[in-house]
Amino acid sequence: ARETAWMARPAGGGLEGQQVTAFDSGYVLWIAATATGEVYTCNSQDDGYGGTLVQKHAANHAGELGRTTDPFLPGKVAGPLAGQFVVSVAAGREHSLATTAEGRVFSWGGRRDVAGRGGQLSVP
Repeated sequence: ARETAWMARPAGGGLEGQQVTAFDSGYVLWIAATATGEVYTCNSQDDGYGGTLVQKHAANHAGELGRTTDPFLPGKVAGPLAGQFVVSVAAGREHSLATTAEGRVFSWGGRRDVAGRGGQLSVP
């Protein structure tokens, strides 16, 4: 598996068939916004293999995915983002950001409080 891990292939999970309009990657995750304004995240295994690696090690648990489904497959972030139309995304080391068409900014993740907000870190 490692000898072919460098080969490009589609990421599966909930992102399959979606048109991606914005994308970013951080140290332990990647994040994508779709043409329908939804946000998908995936654990990248610290090695850039998000959604494609067969042999996996333990996932990071800093709340950066903003969801509780399988971290190794792309999954939709819901919670407070439900019903929002996201136009841009950004990923940091262990945190994520999303900006809506209305100009609202959502942040989640990180082992410490993410700048500009409090509350539960795993919820946008």
